[in-house]
Formats: sequence, C-alpha cells, structure tokens
Amino acid sequence: MDRRNPQDIFTPLYNHQIPPGAAASLHYGLHVPNDVTEPITVEVKLQYRKFTRYFTTMLPAVLIAAALGIQFLARRCARLFAAVTAKLLIQIAIPLIVVLSAAWASFTSGPHYRLYTNAFGGGETRAGYYFPPDEFYDAALRDAMFEVVRHAAPGARVANEAPRVADFYARQAGRSDLRCISLSDELALATLSTGDFVIAERGRRYFSNDELLSVLGGTSEPAFRVPLGFVPAVDVYTLDQASLAVIVEHVSARRNKDQNW
Repeated sequence: MDRRNPQDIFTPLYNHQIPPGAAASLHYGLHVPNDVTEPITVEVKLQYRKFTRYFTTMLPAVLIAAALGIQFLARRCARLFAAVTAKLLIQIAIPLIVVLSAAWASFTSGPHYRLYTNAFGGGETRAGYYFPPDEFYDAALRDAMFEVVRHAAPGARVANEAPRVADFYARQAGRSDLRCISLSDELALATLSTGDFVIAERGRRYFSNDELLSVLGGTSEPAFRVPLGFVPAVDVYTLDQASLAVIVEHVSARRNKDQNW
C-alpha cells in the first residue's frame, strides 16, 4: 500500500474508476441515439486528489486568516498618513497588490500550477521538492513512454512504478510487445537485461525504490530526461552492463536482507 496500489492487491468485481496514475486516460464510451438533435451536456466528477483531500478542509481558515492579515496591514499603514484620501488609497492599494500578485503567480505558473512555490518556499529552484507525489504524480510519463517506444527493441522490458499506465501508453503508440514491470518487484527486476529501460518518476519515489534509484542515478546518466514545464519530472535509463550490475546487486542485497528477517 506504500505505492498506492490497492488495485494490485485485490481483484475488483466492479471498477469504473480512473485508477491512480491514469488520470489522463479516460476509457468511457457514450452511446448517442441517431435521432438526437439537441446539444448534449455531460457532467463528470474527478475523484482521488490527495492534496485536495488534505487541504480543502483547512482552506477556509487559511483564506480568512489571510484576509484578516491584509486588513490589519492596510489599517496600520493607513495610520501613517494624515489625509483621508491617502488613508483610503492605502486601504485599497494593499489588498489590490495582494490580489494582483496572486493573479500574476497563477498566470506565470500555468499550465502546471501545482509546481508553483513562493519565495518563502524557495521559489522556482524548489518547485516540486516538497510534495512530489502530489505535484508530479505520473505527469510526463506519457511523453517518456512515447520516447521509449522509439528506441526500444522488440520485447524490451520497461520498469517503472506505474506499469499498467506505461503499458497503456505503449499500446497507444503501437508497441504492445513491450513488457512493463514494477520497479518495486524484485522478481521482475531480476528479468531485466541490457537494452531494457528504467523509468524514474519524481512523483513515484517510494521507500521501496529510493535506494535503487539513488544508486542508479549516482552511477549512470539517464538516456533522456522529460521535464514538466521547466522542472525535470522523469529520468529514463537505458540499461547497459554497468547499470544492469547495479540492479542485480540491489536485488541480491534485498533478497539477503529478506532472508535475514
């Protein structure tokens, strides 16, 4: 469950959801009778948004506190002026500056609004640093897979933490021959060979794969990197003898550790 993969633990009897990691892929069909001539309106609701679930309940209190702080600052600044007109302008200007700065931040952050980090959080250099599973998730995985299919040999294996999503994109690109496996599955990792691929997503970094990805990133250069806006989001490694040896050593060490338990 540390990889948010309950769909791999139980067999669903009824499942019409968009699974984790597949929010960009909709598999629903709508049958429209031939005799319909009026416009049709379809209402949909997107579920499973981790950060929203955590933050929405606190948002009213945050906004109220921010409004009170702005009002307090405007009144204190207005006391510095004697003229009534100046006091009024100050009380209008300060909230307006706050609103316009927020609007500008939204404008410059689009379309990847989740990566916005203000100056107190470190600005652009810290974009995607604090909550990568929520800020990246599987963003850029589709672009990474479309690049992989251009270089992958027939029957090549692709290891990542969203194998079902990767397999969908591979089939979408006409490469149903590719074998997509889980990066946290030791048995599957043991089947990798030179020429296979490892996809390291910032939004899919877990305790189960952090050690492997850290060693792999420290000993090998990614074949290519896919950004989300201006922030690197996905590293793709093409396995050679050196990088494959890193994975073999990691799998062996994990097995020895499990046996010692």
